[in-house]
Amino acid sequence: MNKILLVKEPIVKTYLFEAYPLTIMAAYGNEYEPWLLSNYIHIDCNNDINDLWIR
Repeated sequence: MNKILLVKEPIVKTYLFEAYPLTIMAAYGNEYEPWLLSNYIHIDCNNDINDLWIR
């Protein structure tokens, strides 16, 4: 008996160990997106933000 997992292009594609589970979740609809956007994605800000601006 062969089982086939459905896959679809995930939102996060940076690292494979993160993308593989998301490909399976994405294949079964977009109900996971609110959870992903509120719990999974972390925003990082540079401490020296003033150095990023062009003077």
